[in-house]
Amino acid sequence: RAGGRDPRAWETALANARAQLEHQQGRILNLELLLKFGPDLWRVHGRALEAGAGVVRRGVEAAEKASEGVNRERKLQQLAAGTEMQRLEQEWYEAVAKNMDIDLACRALEARLEQLGGAEGEARAELDASA
Repeated sequence: RAGGRDPRAWETALANARAQLEHQQGRILNLELLLKFGPDLWRVHGRALEAGAGVVRRGVEAAEKASEGVNRERKLQQLAAGTEMQRLEQEWYEAVAKNMDIDLACRALEARLEQLGGAEGEARAELDASA
């Protein structure tokens, strides 16, 4: 049998051609609708994107401003803490120096007491001997 004489092959080819024609008609309709309504929709979409970008931009600016405030406050706290630490360190050095002075004075007094204790013992011995 030859392909040109088979009625089923012709029916299949005809159904295929009809499907392709419908598909092409749908594409033409879509293109016509795009030409008629597309530019306006793209403009609306563009405006919506610009508005969304503005919201995001304002959010970023607000976050940056808040971050700057936090950083400024942190820096002030660190400066205050540094000043307090320097004051406390100075107090510590002064207390250590005072303790060293007191310790030195105590040692001098202990040495003097030993001298006086030795002298007292000698005086008692002299008194006992003379009595």
